[in-house]
Amino acid sequence: MTDLVEVSQPPVEVYTRNIDDATTAVRFGREYPGGGEAEFKALSSLYSVDSVHVAKPIKLNVDPEGKIVGFDMERLNGKTAREYAQAHGSIPAQSAEQVKETVRRFHESGLAHGDLNPNNVFVSPSGDIKIIDPVGYGDIPWEEFQKYADLDMQTLSSWL
Repeated sequence: MTDLVEVSQPPVEVYTRNIDDATTAVRFGREYPGGGEAEFKALSSLYSVDSVHVAKPIKLNVDPEGKIVGFDMERLNGKTAREYAQAHGSIPAQSAEQVKETVRRFHESGLAHGDLNPNNVFVSPSGDIKIIDPVGYGDIPWEEFQKYADLDMQTLSSWL
């Protein structure tokens, strides 16, 4: 198992993502299972770049046999960007700018999200955003990273 961020005192409310409920992402001919160690590590990496706009990863959940069965992250207050836009016509301009700036920081740090759709961005009642559910792509060559960064930008331009 890799070195993972663990918080000594998690928030009172914790969201558990179970592997059985996760989807498998297929990107550029590779399959990436959701909800496991790779996704947790990806969320931890993005959180290290922007702890304000990325959901805080708490811990991996392991069953008695040692199988990873999901992970915990902070509970988010608000609606997905999709839900918010359906209710209000669009997300606030401040929220859109926060998403763009956060993604710019990811890319400058050599990281990409890989699945930046409006279901993976939460908008709080005050308009602040939190990003969740990155693709757990692990260590990839620069050429593949560039594909993910391009995909981030294409996906954002389709809904922001």
